Amino acid sequence: MLCDSAEGRLICDEVVASSEMEAAIEARGREFDRLRRRRRHQQRRAFRVSVESLDLFRRYMAVYAREQAYCHFSPALIANLERGIRITRKPSTSFIKES
Repeated sequence: MLCDSAEGRLICDEVVASSEMEAAIEARGREFDRLRRRRRHQQRRAFRVSVESLDLFRRYMAVYAREQAYCHFSPALIANLERGIRITRKPSTSFIKES
């Protein structure tokens, strides 16, 4: 049976030339890792939903949201962001019109 045939495509998802085999394997490996990480995250979320009560989840999210708000408006974070902006900002000349 030829891989590049109607019957072969029932078995093979992708057919590449032998010279492209290594690149195709690398690409599928990266795709597999990406999907595996996503599935692991989804499985953890599903597990938490099955274990935690809704009230426990709400309490957790209330504390989490409050802590994020404190962090978001903390003087240290604001100072770090302002320092980073000064370092990375380049002068803009987009407002200057050419005559």
